[in-house]
Amino acid sequence: MKVSDEQIRAVAAELRGQGARVTGARVRRELDARFGARGGVAHIYRVLREAPPVATAEVAALQEALAKARQRSELAEEREDAHQLLWAKEVDGLRQRVKELEHAQAEAMRWQDAYQRMAIELRAAEMRMARLERERVGEAPGL
Repeated sequence: MKVSDEQIRAVAAELRGQGARVTGARVRRELDARFGARGGVAHIYRVLREAPPVATAEVAALQEALAKARQRSELAEEREDAHQLLWAKEVDGLRQRVKELEHAQAEAMRWQDAYQRMAIELRAAEMRMARLERERVGEAPGL
């Protein structure tokens, strides 16, 4: 009995699915056990070489997907780093602005205190001038 290419591929795929190493001798033993025919050595090796095994194609697809996922991850990390840097600069700028405003507020309070003291002193001086003016007018001869 002749073993078909499909039977060889099916046995090889099943061995791969089981995690077994696929060798020509192993495939021939399995073919003999299942179909009572081992197949020719050249035929078996030709079929195994012709088409990449399904697992290899799956591995290649998974590797490609992994590479794309890594690229997306790296791009996301770059974006996140840029975002973090942007916000770090923004926060630092805001902190500097708060310091400036706190300093300006303290300066404004000092000026306000000085203004209030001067206003009190001015009012006191005006009251003293008015009193002195009254006294001088009251002392003036002939009035």
